[in-house]
Amino acid sequence: MDFDPEQYKSNLIALSHIAREIISERATNFTIEEKADKSVVTEVDRAIEQSIRSYITEAFPEHSILGEEFGDT
Repeated sequence: MDFDPEQYKSNLIALSHIAREIISERATNFTIEEKADKSVVTEVDRAIEQSIRSYITEAFPEHSILGEEFGDT
């Protein structure tokens, strides 16, 4: 597969819009949890990561994903 920077750029822009929408919807009403390592995570963090994972899996099925909240796939 050839690297096409414009394809990645357009996908990154789409992902930023997805994250912005989730943040806008939940900006005033979300929960905060403490993880085992004492860092914090919000349901917004998890929703954004899940949305990004779904998008990448659909757009780039051959890619692996490593994320902070859900590990690697």
